[in-house]
Amino acid sequence: MKNSTLAKKPGASRRRPCDGNPMRSRRSVLSRSLKPWLWPVARPDRSIIARSSRRGRSLPEPEAPTVPIEELKLSLAVEMLQRCGVVCIRATGTSMLPSLFPGDLLTVKATPREKLHKGDIVLIVRDARAFVHRLIIEPKPMSPLQTRGDAMAQADPPVAEGGLCGRVVEVTRNGRTFLPASRLTATERAVGLILCYCDRLRGWLLALHARRSQASARSMGSLEVAS
Repeated sequence: MKNSTLAKKPGASRRRPCDGNPMRSRRSVLSRSLKPWLWPVARPDRSIIARSSRRGRSLPEPEAPTVPIEELKLSLAVEMLQRCGVVCIRATGTSMLPSLFPGDLLTVKATPREKLHKGDIVLIVRDARAFVHRLIIEPKPMSPLQTRGDAMAQADPPVAEGGLCGRVVEVTRNGRTFLPASRLTATERAVGLILCYCDRLRGWLLALHARRSQASARSMGSLEVAS
């Protein structure tokens, strides 16, 4: 009588019969994939994962360095002035009170140095910033320009070579266009110094100017609707 038991193959004992259960086979695959990595360099930083998961968001990516918007506006205005010869800019700050108010639209024209005179309002660039100040000394050849704000107590540093951009030829305020005064009277200079040192008076003057600008805008809007 022959032995009914078949001879087992050498590798047969190591194999497990598949019972056809997909969940068990999936668990076995996951258990094998979740084993600790052999290389410590390739292990994930669990502190970073835990910190980001506690906060509920991923870690912020490093931002690329950006150029300030004011510097971009200044470079664009200077480029337009060099190409076209004329550019319009919006006045900001209070250093030119009471001659110029914040929000005034200034028309700047490229003007050679030899055509400038004492009392002209010029656009200059210093340390990547634009300034609209008045010439306080008659320009001389081979000498730096000297400027100062009408509401400033001290003069500005000398204008470096290439710092001159142009001269202010027109001012538009509340829909009215006028030429800037080429001379600063003693009364206007005294008012500028008072506004320089008196914050309360300067704030009252700016508030009055804002109310007038709003009233002018409303009146211009009503005229456009009526027409």
